[in-house]
Amino acid sequence: MTDAWTALRQAAALGTARAPLPPRTPNEPALPARNDAALALLDRAAVLGAARLAGRTTRPAPQEPTAPAPPEPTPPVSDRAAALLGTVLAQRPMLLAWLGACTAAGQHLPARWLPDVLDLTASDPDVRRAVRPVLGARGTWLARQNPQWRFALPAALPDEDTWTNATPAVREELFRAAREADPDAARTFLAARFPQERGEMQERLLRVLLGTLDDADATLEATLDAARAGRNKNAQALAAQLLRRLPGTAYQARMEARLRALVRLPPEATGLAKLNPLRDTKPTLNDYVPDADAHRDDLPAGPLKAHDALRALLPLMHPQAVLNVLGPDAALAVRRAVQLNALKALEEAHANAPGGDLAQALTKTRRHQAADDLIAHLPPADLEAHVLAWLEGTPNWHDGHHSGLHHLPAPWNARVSAAAVAALARTAPRDAPSPQQRPDYSFRWRWASAVGDAAVNASVHTPLPDLPDLPDNVTDDARQQWNDLTHTLLLRREILAAFDLKEPA
Repeated sequence: MTDAWTALRQAAALGTARAPLPPRTPNEPALPARNDAALALLDRAAVLGAARLAGRTTRPAPQEPTAPAPPEPTPPVSDRAAALLGTVLAQRPMLLAWLGACTAAGQHLPARWLPDVLDLTASDPDVRRAVRPVLGARGTWLARQNPQWRFALPAALPDEDTWTNATPAVREELFRAAREADPDAARTFLAARFPQERGEMQERLLRVLLGTLDDADATLEATLDAARAGRNKNAQALAAQLLRRLPGTAYQARMEARLRALVRLPPEATGLAKLNPLRDTKPTLNDYVPDADAHRDDLPAGPLKAHDALRALLPLMHPQAVLNVLGPDAALAVRRAVQLNALKALEEAHANAPGGDLAQALTKTRRHQAADDLIAHLPPADLEAHVLAWLEGTPNWHDGHHSGLHHLPAPWNARVSAAAVAALARTAPRDAPSPQQRPDYSFRWRWASAVGDAAVNASVHTPLPDLPDLPDNVTDDARQQWNDLTHTLLLRREILAAFDLKEPA
């Protein structure tokens, strides 16, 4: 039957005008004669196709039957929570909220929804991470029965066969999972495997490393140096970026030595002058003298003006290495960078490994023009004050990233939540008599995006202005989005109640 089906497919591919139909086999049933060869081919394909599917033999049973799932060590979720899971399964933010609540309650996924949830883990890393703590014994057992669900299982370093037979995309996922489960073992694995990989795979591995970077990864400097010396340009660039972000490396020691040689600091103040930082004289610059490793470290190997050398050097440095020379404290380092006309270069160094003290000092210098990455790393109290000042003023959702709102930990506290919702209500898009007077599409899109952020991040107990209290000329889309905001906050509240949890203060 298989040979007849293959011959028929080949005839269909060639076309009945170019090739005759294959002869009928003895096992084929007799069919009414057709004058049209194409119709005859379709008749036979219909019969053979059905016979091929219906006549397929079952697979032999395994010699050893699969052991049943072990008993669950954690309690099941309530019927109410299980019903809510079915409601939020297709709503990713709410699904993540449900999984987080289930983890906090120390419970496991209901058996009814295990296949549906496991299907989602195959393509969504965030869902995968959220599912692992609540899989339970039965979920773990079930995930082992289907290769498509293997990523939901607790991560372990892949063995040689698994790694060799995996596609580059699967290898990337395996390494990412290993980084999450055991960073030390993953570092050892990377150091051993990296030289054996092709350039494309090296690039993938370095991207995972960049997204999960830890100061302890400084032990991988030899691996990163090998990548910088390799042929893959993207891997070279990623390795250089990683070295800029890691403290305590030989690379950073070379950079720090170059900065010390380039910048001539004023003599340390003594006596009463030590109490007055304003008496600090300006630092100056020495001539730039490139060393033997300059080109390897992405610095000009030839002559360069001192100020140009400083602006080339700082962006390649870890902030701590800069503070070791220009500091020791962040405020002094910022003042000296201003005196050297190198503030922008210092901001680029800060972006390599953002930190609270330096972010605060740079933000005070920049005032209202502070970049988003500076705002993100303000101390918590300063960040909240910045956000509240932005919300209570005249929020411009075009410039929403300057609010710092998305850098606050979720859920937002009561004061921030109330201010955010009030600002959204105050700035809701209005209808107007003519298209020219209506808010442009960009504003409406950004406002709607901000409403969506508030729905998943604001406190579930945020008092909401009633829809009738919104201005009459608010657009229909804005009213619908406001309804969605209300519904989502109530749903989040219901999820917490189903697990008998209270929102973190």
